[in-house]
Amino acid sequence: MFTTAHREYALDALKAQAVDYLEKPINIDELQTAVDKIESKKAMTSGSIDEIKNMLKKASGGSGSERIAIPMREGYEIITYSEIVHLEASESYTTIYLSNGKRLLSSKNIKVYEDKLDEAIFFRTHKSHIINTGYHLKGFNRVDGNWAVLSNGKNIPISRRKVQSFLDRISDF
Repeated sequence: MFTTAHREYALDALKAQAVDYLEKPINIDELQTAVDKIESKKAMTSGSIDEIKNMLKKASGGSGSERIAIPMREGYEIITYSEIVHLEASESYTTIYLSNGKRLLSSKNIKVYEDKLDEAIFFRTHKSHIINTGYHLKGFNRVDGNWAVLSNGKNIPISRRKVQSFLDRISDF
């Protein structure tokens, strides 16, 4: 929204894709109408963008075609998201557990992977763990704490502050 006392800036506002243009002195009714337009447009846009993102994630998530390059001492190993069971932090290193039983040790910290991996598929359960809920989550266990049960038989802890987010995530399955 643009506001100015100079009418000649109206064209600049339109070129900048302004939702509305108010000339000073500002009329309260016109301001309220402009704010309503912005809120309406924001609601429509963010909802549409979220829906499109979710559709794209679901469409690509089911194929296992997403890949990530894991830096190794010898170079890089390229793996698909579906191969990753979980990631575990150990100081500034990250161990990546694969579905074939193989483990990769990366010199990158777990935050790097949290930022790179698709949040529709991966979930950070704890300061030291990220799990693949899209392909390898097999259950949830509350015996002696909160645990994610994975396809490789491992139980990964879920911190108390992450439990509700985790339960919300799995309730969508």
